[in-house]
Amino acid sequence: MTLPTLELSQGALADANVDAVVLVVSDLSGSSSALAPFDQLATSLSGIGFTGAASAFVRVPAPDVTELPFAVVGAGSSPDAQSVREAVGAAVRSFTGFSRLGVLLVDELAPFADAAAEGALLGGYRFDDYRTSEEKKRAETVVLFANVADDVLTRAAAVADAVALTKDLINTPAGWLGPADLADRAVEAVADLDDVTIEVLDEHELEAQGYGGILGVGRGSVRPPRMVRVDYAPASA
Repeated sequence: MTLPTLELSQGALADANVDAVVLVVSDLSGSSSALAPFDQLATSLSGIGFTGAASAFVRVPAPDVTELPFAVVGAGSSPDAQSVREAVGAAVRSFTGFSRLGVLLVDELAPFADAAAEGALLGGYRFDDYRTSEEKKRAETVVLFANVADDVLTRAAAVADAVALTKDLINTPAGWLGPADLADRAVEAVADLDDVTIEVLDEHELEAQGYGGILGVGRGSVRPPRMVRVDYAPASA
């Protein structure tokens, strides 16, 4: 799996080490003050008909904000954690070709900074194990200009890692990921977790324990079946 590194910044945009910037906004059609600090930007967006619809993305020049490559993404008319997460994810997927991408939230969306952190990681996922062509890559580092607690970042990273692992397994061709390979990946995934035990039953143990259905299906392949059982049993359970 390939996920971006997420950094936080409380400083000024002008002092940040980023190659491009994206601003996350709410719906602009019903409020003239949504972009009050960026009057010229508001005029530019109005001129191209951008209203801030959910996950709508557009690149525009914004010299009043930054001289760097700049884009805007919308969080919709009723922004919430889900729409902000999706908007940031869409921006990171769309704004390619830059190693370090800065993400700004308008003041109205500041309460959803936690969701923005998660969206930055989820949107930056890449699966390029089998690619041979050179394409513009998603950012290797996302710098989020927001205040996010450490425990929230830990959770966001855990969620992103789990989603990325799932996508990796789905995207890997079946010819490269047989039952034994998938069982091995499961063992690796929980190797460092406390209070977790894992058991892998091969074809011999499946037969000994009477798993006829799994064995019956598995006989259609030259690769024998496996069954993985993962138990999570913390002391406080």
